[in-house]
Amino acid sequence: MRLNNTKKLFTQIQALGNEAVFTANDFTDITDYETNRKALNRLAEKGRIQKILRGVYCCPNFSNFLQEYEAPSSHEVVLAIA
Repeated sequence: MRLNNTKKLFTQIQALGNEAVFTANDFTDITDYETNRKALNRLAEKGRIQKILRGVYCCPNFSNFLQEYEAPSSHEVVLAIA
């Protein structure tokens, strides 16, 4: 069951787009907060998403120009926390 929740969560994250910033509370329609938190931590450990702050994550956006991952905008991070 755990794997299915993680897949569902990652599918919704991909639908948000590359510059999305999110928390476990954003996905409570899938499962409860604790399950989402653990799934987000697993995805971050695998490198599929990036942990910005405690409980705040983003989809890494690779810049071909810079040849590295870009940081999300501070505005998006504030909106995710608020």
